[in-house]
Amino acid sequence: MKVLIDTNIVLDYLGANHGFTETAENVFNLSEKRKDITFVSASAITDIIFVLSVPFPPPMGQIFRNRLRDRGTDPCHKQSA
Repeated sequence: MKVLIDTNIVLDYLGANHGFTETAENVFNLSEKRKDITFVSASAITDIIFVLSVPFPPPMGQIFRNRLRDRGTDPCHKQSA
């Protein structure tokens, strides 16, 4: 199945909306479990980058970074080959 992931799902997963973080994580986990092909639109990526570029207080910025690292997608951490 092909799944289009919305901007808000990504931001919720990263912890931007604490009320929906677990639900967004479930979307990603289910998609991964079912081997779905997931997509994020180009406009969603630019929106996510814009939102994440806003200076967050240190705890929130660290939450975002930890979520990305735990998922293996931390842009600040180079993966070993």
